[in-house]
Parts: sequence; C-alpha cells; structure tokens
Amino acid sequence: MIALAFSELRLQWRLWMGMLVMSAASAAVLSVGMSIIDTGLYYGGEYRTNLAGGASVVFLFSGAAAIAVLASVADLTVVQSHHSYALWKLAGVRRRAVRVVVLVQTGVVGIVGAVIGLAAVRPVIDPVFHYAFGSAPVIERITAQFGALTIIGTPLATLAVLLVGSWRSAGRAARTPPLVLLRDPEPKRRLGWLRVGIAVLVSCGAAVQIWFLQAATLKELAATAPMVAPLLMFALTLWAPVVYPLVLRCWTAIVPAGWSSSWYLARHQTRARVTMSTAAITPLLVAVALTGGLYSIVAVMRGSVPGWSDAVIRVNEAALILGGPILLGAIGSTIVVVMTGRSRSRELALLRVGGAGTGILVAAAVWEAVIQVVSAVLLGGAVVIVSVVVVVDALRRHVPDAMPAFDVRLVGWIAVLGAVLVIAATVLPALRALRTPPMRQLGVE
Repeated sequence: MIALAFSELRLQWRLWMGMLVMSAASAAVLSVGMSIIDTGLYYGGEYRTNLAGGASVVFLFSGAAAIAVLASVADLTVVQSHHSYALWKLAGVRRRAVRVVVLVQTGVVGIVGAVIGLAAVRPVIDPVFHYAFGSAPVIERITAQFGALTIIGTPLATLAVLLVGSWRSAGRAARTPPLVLLRDPEPKRRLGWLRVGIAVLVSCGAAVQIWFLQAATLKELAATAPMVAPLLMFALTLWAPVVYPLVLRCWTAIVPAGWSSSWYLARHQTRARVTMSTAAITPLLVAVALTGGLYSIVAVMRGSVPGWSDAVIRVNEAALILGGPILLGAIGSTIVVVMTGRSRSRELALLRVGGAGTGILVAAAVWEAVIQVVSAVLLGGAVVIVSVVVVVDALRRHVPDAMPAFDVRLVGWIAVLGAVLVIAATVLPALRALRTPPMRQLGVE
C-alpha cells in the first residue's frame, strides 16, 4: 500500500503540488504565531504576558484562514483523484486500503509542505517579529525564538487540518462503487458527521461570543469585538457545502440562462462542481470577511466610542493580523483553479467535439471566474455586515447613538486582485487547452 501511495504521488504530482504549496503557505503563516508563543515562553515574565495577546490574534485570524482554505484544498485534491481510486478498486484494491492510501498521501504531502514552510520562515522570523510588534524598547531587546513548539507544533497542526479536510472525501472514494466514480467524479455528497459536529461547535461558539458582547463592559467590548468576524467566517466555511450552492444558485438566477450561451455554460459548471466551487470561493471569502470585518469594526468604534476618534490600524499591525489571511486567500484562489485544469481541459475538449466555438469557451471561462469571485464577495460581505450589526447592537448599550460604519477600501483591492488572479488562472489554461486537438485531450489520462 505504501508503494502504491508513493507511485500515485509521483504520477499525479501536478495535482498534489497544489496541496503541497498550500501546506507550505499555511505552515509558514501558523509558524509566526507559534514563534510568538515560543518567544514569550523563552523570556517569561512580562514578555509572556505581552506576547500572548499578539499570538492569540494571529491564531484567531490566520489560524481560521488556514483551516478554512487548507481543508477545502485537501478535499478538492482527493475529489480530483477519484478517477485513479476507481481504477484501483477495479484492479482489486480493498475499500479500507483505498482510504488508508489516501490518508497516507495526504499526510506525506502535508508534512513535506510544512517542513518547506518552516524552512522558508526560519531565516526571516526575527525581522518579521520586530516589524510586526513595532520599535518598542521592550521588544528591541529580545530575539524571536524558533523552538520545539514551533518546529513540532506547526507540522502537527498542518497535518491535522489536512487529515480532517480529506477524511470525508477519502471515505467517499472508498465507499462509492468504482463505476459511479468513473461516470461522475463528484457524486452527490452529504455533510459528514465530523464536519457537522465541528460546524455546530463553532456556530455555538460564535453565538456565545455574540451573547457575551451584549453583557460586556465598554472596555471588554472594544477588546473582543474583532473576534466576531473570524468566528462567523469560520462557521460559514464549515457549512459551505450547504450555503455556497444556495447562494450561488440564487444570485446567478438573476441573469437569465438564455442571455448568453457562455453564461449558461459557466453557470451550469459552477453549480455542478460543488467541491471545486467551494474550494475556489473559500480563499477569497476568507480574505474579504476578515479584512472587511476588522477594518469596519474599528471604524464603528472610532466613530462611536469617546477616545477612539484617532484609532487606526497601523501598517505593521495590519501585516501581523491580516497578512496571513490575505496571503492564503491569494495563493488558494489561484491554486484551486490550476489544480482543476486537467478536468477543465477534458470538459473543453468534449464541448469542442460537440460543436462549441472558441469564443464561447473562452467567455465561459471568464464568466466562471466572475461567478466565483462575486459569490466570494457576497458571502464575505454578509459576514462583514452581520459583524458590524452585532457590534453596533452591543455598543448601543453604552453609546445609544452608535451607528454602523463600513471601511471596505482594502476589501475592494482584495476583490480586484482576486478577480485578476482567478480570471488569469482560468483563462490562460483554457487558451492553452484550445490549442491542443480535442481527441488528444480525451485520449490522454
């Protein structure tokens, strides 16, 4: 089984490279928070107390982003490999062995990616640490630590997220009859009990946080209000298989299917490929929700709370809090589209054989990217709006004239960047595939 796992990794390395890159990026982001904890534990005393807050913020924002994006990429990777797993089962590989091989592949790729991420961060962790925490004299006297907690904890956290993210897809690959997998690489799916349990716990946690804000003092409210957006975003991504298709189907129904052949194709493809759409929407949603949520809540506090009129998020603070989510969002959005390039090429070949023209297929690729970006912005914007409404409602207990405020300037730039990356990652492979004879694409596995 081990030989089979490594042989498949070697054969399908382009597909698994996406998970490898996301594992490295997630480990790099998480290692910053781990290093902050390491540093506080190493120096102790006031350093441990002061750095604990910074580490908690990094884990709240970057940790939630890493879990959401990495789990969706892991799920997509396994789904994209269903064709190979079906052939294994036809060759006599047992169902339990298929699950084991899939989890072994995921674990190997995750550990290797985490090591690469750690190796990339290690040389720059001290400059990053001092830039993030400013030039305070108490910080200038210490050196960022990269100890056992960071070196061991980061790969273990990355591995845990990958295994949880791929567990359901691995089980589905093992249980589903091979002919069904060959006919439909993405059979109709249900939320697994593990995901439902985690989603319920996180949703309850978000509800408790909202309830706490209603009873909090003004000082407590100011300190904990930024936690609302990450918790709501995390809960939303856990319910993604239910919520994303519903939102996508509702807003795309506004544009009639007969408006354009390319629009019809794009809408049908995004609705049919739930796993791919989920994995493509989640990274950009994470970046929009966390960035817009933080800046908008600070805008609310600045406009309503006495003494907060000059409150701003400095560049180094934004880099510490939002640098990880934005990085993961940009990488994840691009990688998901690149990972699905092979299946897209075969679909394009089938459409060309059926008589579709080049112009329609290129336009469909553009519309598909637009649908994914708009869906991500709508879902992320919903998180921002709910977060602001919750905070303003709690704030009115202390400041009756508190009003909602939205600071979405950075969100706009993120949406534009995400649109450019996703459209480029969708259209360029489509153009390359259109230069290849369709029979060659359909004949090559």
